[in-house]
Amino acid sequence: MATVRMSDELVNRLTDQYRRDYDKTSPNQEVPSSVGDTIYKHTMEVGVEKFRKLMDEVPSVKTNEVENNFFTKNSLLSVKVNAFEYSIDDDGNTIKEAVVADEDIPLSTERTQFGMGYSSTITLNLYDGDETNPDLAEAVNKVSEVSSFNRLNVFNKKEKEHKFRSTLLKFTTLNQALKAWPALSKVVQEAWPEKMVTVHKKTERRAQEKKNKEMMEGVAQDLNTVILGGSLLED
Repeated sequence: MATVRMSDELVNRLTDQYRRDYDKTSPNQEVPSSVGDTIYKHTMEVGVEKFRKLMDEVPSVKTNEVENNFFTKNSLLSVKVNAFEYSIDDDGNTIKEAVVADEDIPLSTERTQFGMGYSSTITLNLYDGDETNPDLAEAVNKVSEVSSFNRLNVFNKKEKEHKFRSTLLKFTTLNQALKAWPALSKVVQEAWPEKMVTVHKKTERRAQEKKNKEMMEGVAQDLNTVILGGSLLED
């Protein structure tokens, strides 16, 4: 009963816990809201103000109608940014590919943006390397760096998760895995502590058996003379 089979459910639980542990030790990066504010100031805010001025020149359109029908407020800013994506090809090699990534970056507070069917996504590569606006260029570069880092982090997590799962499947029992891989006990303790209790029971039983055997080594020979002799006499 003390032997724990490496079942599909056990593998799934341990892999899920490994994934959570990975997220704790290797979290994704976040774009600072100050960076979002800089991008908003030099892009979305400029567009919003231009549209407002344009609508002001239309006598039949009231200011409150413009605000209600064309704008919304949000604490996130949707952008498209140049980044790198990672994958594995058919030969098992890691491929690094340039992509245009969709990201939602935080703002320090809710800010006015286009809404009601109007696209409010900002294509940041239009401002990448803009020497006339170094603050904006630096902010765009930061978003690109974070986006690329997080994509690489997700890729690495999937690869390590696959390796972890594949390693578990090489063992038929949890007991075998723990003997070969002691550190796994920490994952088991978090994912399914009852299984560690079961394994420990067997370990404790074996330790007691060893202790009992050592205790008997000094007296067994003398006692066995009577036990075995009595058996012979009965025959």
